Amino acid sequence: MPIARRQLAPCYLGPPKDTEVEGPPEGYARIYHNRRRTAWTDYKLGSKEAEEQSLSRQSTADTDFGALASPKRHQIKMSPSTRTLLVNLEAQKCIGCCMQRSKVLENALTYCRIPGYCENCPCTDDGWTPLLIATQRRDAESVETLLSNGAEVDCKEPQSGWTPLMFAASLGDVPIVKLLLKYKASVNTFACPHDWNPLCAAIQANNKDVVRLLLDAGADISLIKKRHPALAEVYESELKHLG
Repeated sequence: MPIARRQLAPCYLGPPKDTEVEGPPEGYARIYHNRRRTAWTDYKLGSKEAEEQSLSRQSTADTDFGALASPKRHQIKMSPSTRTLLVNLEAQKCIGCCMQRSKVLENALTYCRIPGYCENCPCTDDGWTPLLIATQRRDAESVETLLSNGAEVDCKEPQSGWTPLMFAASLGDVPIVKLLLKYKASVNTFACPHDWNPLCAAIQANNKDVVRLLLDAGADISLIKKRHPALAEVYESELKHLG
């Protein structure tokens, strides 16, 4: 029985980055497909997603959130004290998240040599594994320790679907990219809902060395073209620009 394919959100082409482009509609997130921001896709957000974006997407480059857009879109009047309180609460939330991630990573590095621990080690409340945390923090030593003790190399961040290789490619962290490829990380895995893969992330972030590593490891540009036919010329242009 053929598998029904999920319908993709439409892709839009626009003017160069230095030309003013209207932001995403209210309640939508926008992800750009190249450095110059001449191609993008808008995705509708649920209310819960909009509340969680600041934490769950902190490593995703060039994403604009219409739901969290400029005050012009939301004419809600707040007193200075209320605004200060909200800022402080958000800061405390971020601090608590970082502290929990630090604790989860510390425990994993302490107990990773126990057989089977890394395969089933605890995650943070928002679903971040120790390997994702170490990668996002660009801690190559911890990444190697976790991988050598059985950590799942293609684990996914729950909200974005990004793998450690996608984060490392976006960050341009060549040592970690090499480590992940050494442990057979998938170079052609696509993440929902944006249908990005490691090569998309590397091209969009203008990380030339990572692009070459991924292509040498078997990254297939034709798969991107099939997923995003409207972006075929955009990605070809980016690859030529990267040399």
